[in-house]
Amino acid sequence: MDNYFRCISYIYICKSFTFVLILIAGLLYAWRKGALQWSYLLITQTMKRNKKE
Repeated sequence: MDNYFRCISYIYICKSFTFVLILIAGLLYAWRKGALQWSYLLITQTMKRNKKE
């Protein structure tokens, strides 16, 4: 019975590790696309508004 719980705990550790890796991959993707550059977005939006006026 002890071996059963040890096996299940390893499975959940692997699932948790996979989940964290997916989160990190998403964060890196957003970072490379520039989605985390909020100040850049504000500047470009302001410049676009000024061009329209």
